[in-house]
Amino acid sequence: ITSGVAAAILAVAATTACEVSPLVSFNVAWIQQPVDRSGVVIPGITLTFGDRASAGASAYLAYGRGSSLQGLGSEYGATPASLLLQFRFYR
Repeated sequence: ITSGVAAAILAVAATTACEVSPLVSFNVAWIQQPVDRSGVVIPGITLTFGDRASAGASAYLAYGRGSSLQGLGSEYGATPASLLLQFRFYR
């Protein structure tokens, strides 16, 4: 028989966006795991080409302790950086 206490670990998050012009907008999201102090920053940019097309790019940048022989060092620390490119076409 085992007993234990289940605890929910909540994250802290924030997001913001800024339209520099009708053609260019920036955004950033941030997620922080308060217990192990790891997190993710997700910056992005969107370029709008009239009413018919837009392009966007965003990066997924994690920070925190990486993995080791003992296992994961933090919730986000072992996650590699990645880049997402999107091209959107509208009718």
